[in-house]
Amino acid sequence: MHLQCNLTNFEEELPTMIMVSLSCFDLLGNSVETNYHWLMVGILSPVLYHNYEFLSNREVDGGRFDVRISPNTEM
Repeated sequence: MHLQCNLTNFEEELPTMIMVSLSCFDLLGNSVETNYHWLMVGILSPVLYHNYEFLSNREVDGGRFDVRISPNTEM
């Protein structure tokens, strides 16, 4: 799905985009790092519509990654 210049589709897809991609750790703090992280989330999130999975601040293997983009193998 491509949302460019389609406000109605964007309004419909935004809640799903937030719930699927972001984590509770994205809401912590108001530091320069947090602001930069949100900038990167905004820049990179369109990959969701090009057959990639986009995740932010998820816990994995005893740590947490900032941003992960991986090919979506479900078709």
